[in-house]
Amino acid sequence: MSTPITKIVITACTYKRPQGLKDLFKSFKDLSVPDDIDLNIRIIDNEPDPAAKGLVEDLGKTIPWPTFYIHEKDPGIAPARNRALAEAKTDDYLVFVDDDETVSPQWISELWRVQNVNNAHFVQGPVTLTTENPENAWWTHTKLFALKSFPDHTPRSEAWSNNVMIDMSFVRKHNLQFDPSLRFDGGEDTLFFQTMTANGAKGVFAENATVYELQPESRLSWKWALTRQFRNGNTRAMIARRTHNKTKAIIHSIIRASGCAVVGIALLPSAIIKGRIGLANALTYIARSAGILWGMLGKQYEEYARPSSSNEPPLEQTS
Repeated sequence: MSTPITKIVITACTYKRPQGLKDLFKSFKDLSVPDDIDLNIRIIDNEPDPAAKGLVEDLGKTIPWPTFYIHEKDPGIAPARNRALAEAKTDDYLVFVDDDETVSPQWISELWRVQNVNNAHFVQGPVTLTTENPENAWWTHTKLFALKSFPDHTPRSEAWSNNVMIDMSFVRKHNLQFDPSLRFDGGEDTLFFQTMTANGAKGVFAENATVYELQPESRLSWKWALTRQFRNGNTRAMIARRTHNKTKAIIHSIIRASGCAVVGIALLPSAIIKGRIGLANALTYIARSAGILWGMLGKQYEEYARPSSSNEPPLEQTS
């Protein structure tokens, strides 16, 4: 009896990151793919014009799996990810990776192994942050940049779309989408997976399905890092407003903001011993607290708002 073949599509949504795509495809070359997987690659280009089409077609010739280019001109992360869901209408699983990441050789096989063991509806893997200059590595050891990781098979009630495998039959059954009102805010993936869980989805973690994300010099600053934490807090509050009634959302936000503020203030003295790392850890929670309170008031922080002029420098778009 022949082994059933599972259709899996790797999808990256991209916006003005040609070098990121080149690095991503270079890492695809070393992928170890199980024999029972029919693998495809799909790139969703979210620029106003199909600027990455030629590059993606050329990069597709460097790997052994079919590669498809899709242009989605409706701006924002959520529309691009929703186009990815729509294009995966005949696929069994969709795997999201970002256009500024590279993947480990065992990435797909580990996601698939953990999915099979747990019969999960989504499987999240870890993201390891790297820097070009070793002197900047300290940033990635602070809570400003810390990304959560868990042991293999740990249950997850939410996930992020920079490294995750999704059961498309479950998505189609429940008609799930990313919230387009968060197109420029971020957090649309957190809400998406919370909604999956609310509909009965089982999520787990695959600790060895690693992807790597190089932090550019532009991110390694107090302004960028604290703004990102402010946005993270704002996102949590905006999600609470979408999943609870107004009173519960306000109470939830006040409790969460107060907790973050208390932790941040309590950590401030650690700066005396730990220096800039201690200060960064304390300010992480204070910035989150401020973002939560801003979101509680119904204020959205659009971190990924597009420039109004094509002559302006591109913004970094990640989840």
